Amino acid sequence: MRHATLAALLLIAAPGCAVIEGLAPSQTAPDPAPDAADRARAEALYREGLRALNPPRGGTRDPDRAARLIAEAAHLGHPEAQMLLAASHLYRPDGSRDPEAAIPWLERAAMQGHVEAQYQLAGVVEIAPTAKDAILAILRTLAAEDGTFCARLAPLVAGR
Repeated sequence: MRHATLAALLLIAAPGCAVIEGLAPSQTAPDPAPDAADRARAEALYREGLRALNPPRGGTRDPDRAARLIAEAAHLGHPEAQMLLAASHLYRPDGSRDPEAAIPWLERAAMQGHVEAQYQLAGVVEIAPTAKDAILAILRTLAAEDGTFCARLAPLVAGR
């Protein structure tokens, strides 16, 4: 729910922000396993974006800058930033949803082990059946890594 609130704040503050609404991971596909330098840069961008959205006392909010910074952090592989971008598609101020645009961001965060992204992705299946493919891909990847629970779960999700 925290991501929905932050995304709503971001979109309310910058309703026409194409940086959030127009970005999809496929536009510049990030490396699913960022290196240490990218992780550090992504973390710095994410924190700076949050500060631009919620500045310290006396500061001025800059939602457009926040959107740019958070989007850049997401493209560098920051899972929390990816969750914010996904939430911006799932929880819009006007009540509309674009789950198809959220799925790639949820998938990227989920593949990094982000539990909330995995949970959200499972919930999106109800409103966007294509999310099932993303869930299966994640389960198969995790099964290849640990070979236990996920390996047994994937056929159930696939309906076999």
